[in-house]
This record gives sequence, structure tokens and C-alpha cells, in this order.
Amino acid sequence: MSPLTISIFVVVMLLIDSVVVVALLSNAAEEFRTLAKQFPPVPPQAGARRREFQSFRFDLLNLGWCLHATLDATYLHLEPAWLLRRLGAGPVSIPRDRITKATRTFTAAKATLGSTIIRGPRWCLLPDAHP
Repeated sequence: MSPLTISIFVVVMLLIDSVVVVALLSNAAEEFRTLAKQFPPVPPQAGARRREFQSFRFDLLNLGWCLHATLDATYLHLEPAWLLRRLGAGPVSIPRDRITKATRTFTAAKATLGSTIIRGPRWCLLPDAHP
């Protein structure tokens, strides 16, 4: 194959990959918007614990390093990182009492939010987590 053919092939593959990535991220943003309708954002309380670029999974929706999490006495506040915000996802405040059946896993925690299984950091999903 000539260098021109290889270059064209690489450019076409990168364009196809870009379309797939944007489609996946748009789907993730749409799912997160649905969650935001159920749990509208409220301001965090003073002294809340915050960590940025946390990884969460909601059923099959994996949001690795895409969320900033803030934990206070009443809510788990999730704010999308820059890329998800650009795709229309907004912040969410999940009442801590709605997060049930929390258990430790090997590296994180697993909990239930209604019929949705959440996987995420132990510091904010386990019931003994302190803000």
C-alpha cells in the first residue's frame, strides 16, 4: 500500500471512531439528563466533602472519571465533568436515603437507587460515609 492510501485509511478510521465516541457520550448525557429529571440539583451544605473526576456506573452506563461528587448529610451531589456538560448533562442531587443495599466490592461500592444498580466510590455510597 502506498503512503497516501495508508494516510487516507487512517483518517477514515479516525473519523469513524470519532462518530462512535460522540454517539456513546451523547447517549450517556441523555441517560444522565433522565436521572436529573428525577433528582433535581440542590446546593450542597457547608462543609460538604468533594472529590473531582470520580467514576460511577449506573446499570450499563459507565461514567469513568466523568463526575465530580460532593457528599453532605442529606444528598449525594453529582456534577458532570466538562465534556458531559457540553453534551447537555446537568447536575444531580440524589437523597442519601434513596441509596439502599450498599455493599463493599473489591475496589468500590455497589448500591441500589430504585431499580438502578450504582457502582462508585466507597467514600460516598456506603451508609457509614461521612461528609
